[in-house]
Amino acid sequence: MFGLWLVWMAGAVGPPPASVRCEVEVVGMPVSAISHHRIMVGTSQQPLRRRMTLDIQGEREFVRVVGLRYRGGQWLAADDCAAADPLPLEVEPLPARLVFPCPPEGLTVTCPKCTSEVAGRAFLPEHFPTIEMDSFSVEVELLFRAPGFYRRRQRVSLHPGPNQVRVQLQPH
Repeated sequence: MFGLWLVWMAGAVGPPPASVRCEVEVVGMPVSAISHHRIMVGTSQQPLRRRMTLDIQGEREFVRVVGLRYRGGQWLAADDCAAADPLPLEVEPLPARLVFPCPPEGLTVTCPKCTSEVAGRAFLPEHFPTIEMDSFSVEVELLFRAPGFYRRRQRVSLHPGPNQVRVQLQPH
């Protein structure tokens, strides 16, 4: 009886799906950021390269780019892989997140010309919202204020993902 069940299971499961090689090219990320990201195909992952060949199992498989600064994901279909060489793999920058290590007590941060959610509002450093990015870098001007210190304006170049901003204010 157990032998018949094994034969039935082998027939029901069938052979594993065929693998298709798919040439992809990363679009939307500067070359300098690629080495800091990985690509996941199914449950396996490997270092990301600008152009690479992936093995797609079955008719289609979801591919993800993961890292601190960029993200991306799309379904790759075996038919698409055969039709395009290379197939574009689009990624987009993560929002810029500002981190203020060791800020003066009572510090507030204002970004007068940032996006509408942030523009002109004062935030405590730990509550400063993320800033949407549409390129590799954006320059903003931040205004720092803290009790007992002179206020200070500082230009900062932001990149996708985490950005450390050191704040040094002069006491009154």
